[in-house]
Order: sequence, then C-alpha cells, then structure tokens
Amino acid sequence: MLRRDDFHLPPGYARLADMHFDAFWTLVGTTAPVIALANVVSITVAFRLIRDFAKRPDFNAYQRSELRYGRTCQDVAYSLSLINLLCQALVLAWALESLSSGHNAISVSFVTPVEFGGLAAIAVVTLASAAAQNSASRLAETKRFLRELQNDRAEQSAEDDTPDDSQS
Repeated sequence: MLRRDDFHLPPGYARLADMHFDAFWTLVGTTAPVIALANVVSITVAFRLIRDFAKRPDFNAYQRSELRYGRTCQDVAYSLSLINLLCQALVLAWALESLSSGHNAISVSFVTPVEFGGLAAIAVVTLASAAAQNSASRLAETKRFLRELQNDRAEQSAEDDTPDDSQS
C-alpha cells in the first residue's frame, strides 16, 4: 500500500506546481481576456432592457414586482461580472509578469481555479442576464396587454355612447 510519504522528490527537483511553464502562462494569458469579453457580452442585453423599463413610472403592483425581480437579477449579474472582470485582469497581469520574468508570479495551483471560477461566473451571469431579460419581456407583454385592454374598453364605451338608429 502506498502512502503519501512514499512520494518524496529527490533533492534538486521541484514540485510540478512550482515549475515555470511558458506554455501554461501563454494559455492563461490568452484565456483571461476571452473570459472577460464573454462576461461583458453576456451582461449587456439585460442592462439595456431593464434600464429602458426602469424609466417608466406608470407600473401597477405586478409590474413593479417584476421590475424589482429584474433589477435584482441585474444587480447579481453586475456584481459577479465586476468581480470576474477584476479577477481576469489580475490573472492576465500575473501571466504577463510570469512570461516576462521567467518565473511564476503566483502559484499555478491558484490560477487554475480562478480561471475555472471565471467560466462558472460567466454561466451564472448569463443565467441572471437571461432572467432579467425574461422579466423585461414579461413587462413588455403586460404593458401591451394593458394597452390593448384600455383600447378595447375605450372602443366599447364609444359604441355604448353612440345612439342606436334602430331605437328611434
């Protein structure tokens, strides 16, 4: 049975996580901006939709709660997106420093989870943006329905106010 103590490295050998790999840092340096760009793209649509609806003050209680839900989703997406963008900027800086200096600016075992966390953050941001977009589309449908209902009532009351020629 092998134990953990059986895996000692001979003198002069470094742990794999402490070794410097130019290919790893090149890969990290290229993925960080791609993750950051995907993050920005996934959040822009939700911001535009909720911002447009937030300018309208004439909402009923359902619409206000829907708008509040959309804004909450937007706030979650924005906060997580901002944290992810900052992490990706740091990872890019560490990758560039590691490539220029020839040694690891930070541990490889720390950078890898940050990059995977960035990908997971994109998924959450995309879901929150989709929820905000869904909320905005429900607001638009409700607004359209209420407008049609008012138009129908106005037409009906106009028909009721018109004297009927057959009764004369």
